This record gives sequence, structure tokens and C-alpha cells, in this order.
Amino acid sequence: MRKSIRCYHLFFPGNSIWLKLLLYLVYPLFVIGLALGIRLLLGDILPAYLSLLLAGALVLTTEITVDFFFFGGIASKDTNRLEYMKTSAEVKNVWRKGLIVDAVRRFVTIAGILTGTFFLTDVSGQSVSHMNIWYIKALSSGYPNPLQASDGMRICYMVEVILLAGLLSTVAIGLARFFAQIWVNLLAVVLMYGAFEGLCLVLLRLEHMHAGLIALFFMLCLGAVLWNIRSGIQSLEKSYYDR
Repeated sequence: MRKSIRCYHLFFPGNSIWLKLLLYLVYPLFVIGLALGIRLLLGDILPAYLSLLLAGALVLTTEITVDFFFFGGIASKDTNRLEYMKTSAEVKNVWRKGLIVDAVRRFVTIAGILTGTFFLTDVSGQSVSHMNIWYIKALSSGYPNPLQASDGMRICYMVEVILLAGLLSTVAIGLARFFAQIWVNLLAVVLMYGAFEGLCLVLLRLEHMHAGLIALFFMLCLGAVLWNIRSGIQSLEKSYYDR
């Protein structure tokens, strides 16, 4: 495991201790702290569910944008970011381990941030009397009241949001790696942000099907990760033949 993490760190720009602190410590604490701070500042003006969606949006923005500086353009035919790696006899093994650790780090970070936000902003313990009626009115009529959900349903919703954020960020990153321009990552942020917020509101309206959706999102996440790793390895192999 330690060797795999070192392989991942080879892709860091500069590979400095400060960058590692930012990625592993400052970034998660900042997002959780910001969501909690806004929640405490605004109180009942901001429903706790929206604190979770805010944290998810910040995670999507950070993950998709930061990936450009680590793996940006690796699947593009016009990139030269693979050249220095080819000098190593273990390049393929290093490449694979780096991509795997990147995917694991992303999902662990997303899960940690959103789980922390879920509990610290009191989503799990919030009752109907402490939620804003305007948020309920904003939902279309005919749907179940999400505020009367059991604790189990609230936790299912948290898991769905975590998997959805992981899925959208992984898909966006995988597509953006085919381009060597940062504006593609920024465009992906905008598109995935809209998809994330819209799908989260749809999930909030559901009364049933949570177990099925969790299983579906998990399989889609696994497929997206495998596709990312495979496309990265294929790009490396093709670069030897200028294809």
C-alpha cells in the first residue's frame, strides 16, 4: 500500500509536503467547516439537506479542477505528460497504481467529507418542526414529504449523495483527461454541478427504491473507475506508437 501511495505522489506537481497537507487535510476540513459555518450562521434559513448539497458541490468542483494538475490530458493525443514516465521500466505498474490510488483517495475523501457534513449539520437528527416550509413548497406536489423520513431513509439518502458525487466526478474526470486544456475541466464542473443538484432533489423526493438505487450507483461507480484506469493504461500504451 505504501508503495502504491508513493506511485500516486509521483503525479503531484512538485510533490511537496504542503500539497499533500492541502489535499489530505486542509481541503476536507475546509469543506466541512464551510458547510457547518454557513449552517450555524443561517440557522433554519438554510435547511440541513442543502448543507449536504453545498458540500457535495464544493467536492465536485475541487475534485474535477484539481485533477487537471495531476492527470490532466493524459488520454489526449497532444499531451507530452507521459514522456518522463517512459524512462522507467516499471512505468506501466506505476501508472496503474497511481490511477487506482487516485480513485480510492477520491471516494474516501468524498465519503468522509459528506458523512462529516451529514452529522455535523444535524441532517440526521433534524425534525419537521426545524425545517423550512418554503423548501417543502418548492417540491412538486404529489411526492412524499422528505422531512418525515426515518433515520434509516436519511442515511440512505446520504449514501446516495456520496455515490452520486463520486460517480459524477469520476465520469467528468475521465472525459476531461482526453483534453489538455483546463477550460474543459471547468466546463465539466458546471455541467456536473447542475446534474448533481438536480438528481439530489429528485432523490430527496423518493420514498422507496433506496436500496436499489444504492446498488445501481455502486455498480456505476465501479464501472466508471475501471473505465478511467483502463483508458489511462491504454493511453500510455498507445503513446509508445504515437497513436
